[in-house]
Amino acid sequence: MRLWRRPPKAADSIPGTGQSGAIIPGPFPLVRHFIVGSVFVILAALTIVNMISSSVERSIVESRLEQEAEDAARIIAFSLAERISPNTMTVDPGSPDLFMDRAAMNRIALNVVRGQPVMRLDILSPDGAVGYSTDPSIVSSDARESESPEQLERVIQSGVTSRYLPDRSLTLVSGQSGQFDLVETIIPLHHEAAAGSATDEPYAVLVVYRDVTAGIDAATAEGSRFRLFTIAGTMCAMFLALLWIVSRGQRFTERIRRRLAEMLERERDLRTELDRRNADLTEANDAKNRFLSAVSHELKTPLTSIIAFTDILRRDRDGNLSERQIRHLDVMKRSGVQLKLLIDDLLDLSRIQAGNFNLKPELFNVQPLLAEVSEGMEPILGERGQRLIISAPVSPLTIKADRGRILQVITNLVSNASKYSDDGSQVQIEAAMSDGNVIVVVEDHGIGMSAEDTQRLFTAFFRSDNPAVRKVPGTGLGLVIARSIVEMHNGMLNLESELGQGTKVWFTLPLAHDATAPGRDEPDDKHEPGSELQSAA
Repeated sequence: MRLWRRPPKAADSIPGTGQSGAIIPGPFPLVRHFIVGSVFVILAALTIVNMISSSVERSIVESRLEQEAEDAARIIAFSLAERISPNTMTVDPGSPDLFMDRAAMNRIALNVVRGQPVMRLDILSPDGAVGYSTDPSIVSSDARESESPEQLERVIQSGVTSRYLPDRSLTLVSGQSGQFDLVETIIPLHHEAAAGSATDEPYAVLVVYRDVTAGIDAATAEGSRFRLFTIAGTMCAMFLALLWIVSRGQRFTERIRRRLAEMLERERDLRTELDRRNADLTEANDAKNRFLSAVSHELKTPLTSIIAFTDILRRDRDGNLSERQIRHLDVMKRSGVQLKLLIDDLLDLSRIQAGNFNLKPELFNVQPLLAEVSEGMEPILGERGQRLIISAPVSPLTIKADRGRILQVITNLVSNASKYSDDGSQVQIEAAMSDGNVIVVVEDHGIGMSAEDTQRLFTAFFRSDNPAVRKVPGTGLGLVIARSIVEMHNGMLNLESELGQGTKVWFTLPLAHDATAPGRDEPDDKHEPGSELQSAA
């Protein structure tokens, strides 16, 4: 099983793309890192577990050896007591002479411990003085107490006690010394006649030192091998299982990485194609704008002449035109004017899109501008019997903007309000000051628009599918141009509309502070708040 792959070379191809030379990033060496990390973890775990288990096992082995030594010491004590009893010895066992007869005690002690791993025997008096020991170095006339009276008292009360003494220095009967692991067992010695009586007091205390070095080493070595193999086997099994999981994850990651590389390559190709098409579209749009600007400009000049000569013919200075012919000339003039407005809108739109829409800002008051809108719209409003109501404050509303373009914006809004309202209806213009801005609101009570149409209204050439809108001539450019002009003046244009209830359009422009507008823009009396300009039907 291959656990990891080599990083692909620069000349490797990406499957499914048909492209060569695409470099895929090398895989992250997850399996390799997992193996290295697992080795360290396993070694550390083995060390820690082995130390803990060794300590526990050693304690168990020590307890077992202490119990074995205690059982053996009972047998030694029984045999020793039997041999030094009055029936076998001519000297009173309780007299000090027995303990001083070293030769006799050596024979007895060697016979008792023969064949057992007993390194030393000590016989103590009940008060703790050493009466006999197989170690000749501690048997002398000035022998000291080997055990404390408290410890001997506990031994006498409990009967027998054992304890493990690791790495203790000991002198043998032969006189040789060494370091041994020992189990010390202390057991009291009693006269046979006094055993079990109320006055059962020991006449001596036996101390047996049993060598357990080989037993400790063998038990711990065997236990260590067993633990090592068990833990190592478990760790290896876990390692192999995790390695299998990680290797599968690595292969899955590599597959995902290759697919991601393919997707990135395809995305790059698509992005390149998209950039190329965007460039083509931009070039085509620029060409369209240049063509539209050139054609509109070329059409505007002869169209102006057509409208002018049509107007001259309508006057019928020679009196040779019939009423029908004059009506035809009226239709021609209206169509010419409508076409001229369309060309003007197309020119404005192309200039806005090309960034060549120039403004000529100046200081002026808004109120006189509203009067000009009323005068310019009077023929259209009067033809349909509509009224235009203007509301503005007495104090000047001075702004710095392109006066002609702002006039175009308001005229466009009033014209739309008129076109999409019923005959005899009312259109309102309100100008006011709000938060350092001049706000102009144009409101009608006409056919209104749906929410869907409102969201798309400021898209060039958009016309609603509403039949009431479709029957009114228009290009869908007026509001787009109006909003662009307002935004060029750092203003904002927006609207609210409800189908069948009418439309409210408003725009804001920054107020010109500490500025005096030209005298021609001073408001006159007919533009006071609430004043009404009504066009005759």
